[in-house]
Amino acid sequence: MARYRSLSLFLACALVAVVHSEQGKRDHHASVSASASALMSSPLDNEPELAPIESAIKPGRQNNNFRPVLFKNRYLEGEDAESAIEVEYEDIYSTLVFLAAVFSMGKMAAMVGMPSLVGEIFCGFLLGPPLADFVPFSQAIVLVGEIGLIMLLLEAGIDIDVAQLKETGGRALAIACTGSVLPLVTGIGLSMASGTNIRTGIAVGACFSPTSLGVASNALQAGGISNTPIGQLIVASCVLDDIIALIILSIIQVLVNEDAELWEYFIPVISAVGFLILLGWCALTWIPKVIEFKILPLFPEDKRDLAAFGLMLALLMAYLPLLFYTKASYLTGAFLAGLSFSQIHSVHKSFVHNTHNLMKWLLRIFFAATIGFQVPIKQFWSPNVIAWGFIFYVCVLMKLPLGLFSPSFQPDSKNADMPFNTKFKDSLILGLAMTCRGEFSFIIAAFSLGEGVFDDDTYSAVIWAVLISCITSPFALLYVIKYYNAKCMDVVKGIGQEADGKVPLHLVIQCRTALKWGLQVSLTKCAVESGLAVVDQRSWHPRGLDAIVVSELYVSDATTMISFPPKPVGSEEGIAEAKIVAARCEEIRYLMISNIAQISAKVNVVEWMPYTLKNNPTEHAGDLADILVEEARRKLNIDEEIDTLLPEIPNMAKKTKTLSGPLDDKM
Repeated sequence: MARYRSLSLFLACALVAVVHSEQGKRDHHASVSASASALMSSPLDNEPELAPIESAIKPGRQNNNFRPVLFKNRYLEGEDAESAIEVEYEDIYSTLVFLAAVFSMGKMAAMVGMPSLVGEIFCGFLLGPPLADFVPFSQAIVLVGEIGLIMLLLEAGIDIDVAQLKETGGRALAIACTGSVLPLVTGIGLSMASGTNIRTGIAVGACFSPTSLGVASNALQAGGISNTPIGQLIVASCVLDDIIALIILSIIQVLVNEDAELWEYFIPVISAVGFLILLGWCALTWIPKVIEFKILPLFPEDKRDLAAFGLMLALLMAYLPLLFYTKASYLTGAFLAGLSFSQIHSVHKSFVHNTHNLMKWLLRIFFAATIGFQVPIKQFWSPNVIAWGFIFYVCVLMKLPLGLFSPSFQPDSKNADMPFNTKFKDSLILGLAMTCRGEFSFIIAAFSLGEGVFDDDTYSAVIWAVLISCITSPFALLYVIKYYNAKCMDVVKGIGQEADGKVPLHLVIQCRTALKWGLQVSLTKCAVESGLAVVDQRSWHPRGLDAIVVSELYVSDATTMISFPPKPVGSEEGIAEAKIVAARCEEIRYLMISNIAQISAKVNVVEWMPYTLKNNPTEHAGDLADILVEEARRKLNIDEEIDTLLPEIPNMAKKTKTLSGPLDDKM
């Protein structure tokens, strides 16, 4: 595995070296051409006088036909002398200080709950050209950051979970489309109100259209809801949002041409959409099968990961120019190259494992240099920039209404077991998650500035608004998630404490099904129509179009009351109550199987007793709540394991859930 990580780092460094070498050659040829032109234009008798050779030669050199140039205690001679690149110790040390500062500020931002990219961007404009101008070779560092951007889109393609997109249904597509249009239209209106033209207005709106999957998913994982229905809906919506952003970026590239004909504006859209459909279809259907079952078996097993990396690089190098020269964004090519390997589990796992550290550093440099170096920090003190930054923040807030797309099947949007409106909770979480801005917002803004679509003030105001969102949205989202998690825990702690001898029946419904469009929404709806209140719902699946999905619902059945404390096992009352519970479990199992409508589906319904104590509850009156929670945790850890029946994927073999936190998803 180490050699694959080394290979990834070598490829990135080699690419930088080649580009740098080509730049040096171009500079050299330009210098030679300029010198030749100067000599041709001057009379021969006015030829400049050459310095004495002795003054240009190091003592001990006898060949006067060479012109040496000092390069770190070495001499480059002949034609290559003009292409020498001087690197001083101070430059090396300053670069190391910059990289250390980027790492440290990113970590500090993460420690206080902000995305690490905020700290990295701040480090970039503080130490870079906008302010201190401390960083040497800034253009080369920006180039490395651009390579990081390509790798980011490559990784985004590999991480596409088609099964999840299908599982969430068409609701995610509706959220992504609406969430792209609302900020775009709002940005156009606000920008034109400030006196800019339509080109600038479209670019402003486009900066606020994409939602950052990385920023949102970090908050979802920290809150423990990433594999709940609302969490999966958010992730799927963000993925589709990013695909739409690639199309928008292609359109922005045409805006730089003020004299473009009307039909020219449609070329990038047709190109981007056409390739996303055509190459995307190939990437999800026959390309993975050919690679996994035809090409990779030709290599020894221990060399297959390396072969897959080679194929991925070849596809990347083919797609980048194809998309660029057809007027779509070359970043779309990087995304499609990664998408071609998204359905191959072994390649996905190997890529994530072997490029993890490399990707982290490339993205740190991208945010610090490619984005941070272009932040005109001195203009942030302008009242006009600050005012318009807050005005443009309205574009971010236009994502909040997307919370109305959250599904709800509880009667009157009220779960009888919950002290809050479940529909409002899901809507608030969805709306806040979609306000998270990140990578694509900075990409579009930087491109617009570089191509002259933005002036400095507009760019500064947009960056100011995006930074505000990067700071506030994750904080607000994580706070809301933790608030409602605490409310749910209060409900669990209160189960049985005020019981008058009877409590609602609590059940665990476990389903193993084939992938189905809108599966999770269908399961939730069936549970509610069966008279159940959903306390928690989770799902897992491997990668692939034909994935097997394991779903788990924790529900409360207020229509069936059982004794608390439970009747002794074997007693007449205990036997009668057990029959009632068994009959209710079988009834719910039948309803679930009928709803799933798959012959191969497996459904298991068992009683879940979070309030069961080993001892008499009256002996623990002072700490009853703590004992209830501990007992529930113990039972769920030991007794309620889900077997996905997928032994070929060890990571999916066993999953457990505790009341105190998210499902244990560790690889």
